[in-house]
Amino acid sequence: MPKITRIALFFLLANVSVTKSHAQSEPVVDAYEDYTEAPREIAYVHLNKSTYIKGEMMGFTAYLLDKATKSLS
Repeated sequence: MPKITRIALFFLLANVSVTKSHAQSEPVVDAYEDYTEAPREIAYVHLNKSTYIKGEMMGFTAYLLDKATKSLS
């Protein structure tokens, strides 16, 4: 087989392989886009003290924020 034919065959097969893998990755990309479109929330919890004694009551405050707007959810 001449060298030019082998090179052409290589590029043809490489192109088919890339096209096939791109077609298979589209459902993955679509699923990722659907996942990232969902609203995100972040929970922050603050304790009233940094050290506690056994049996002592814990006090805390929790906030649930919208990740995009940084406002209370």
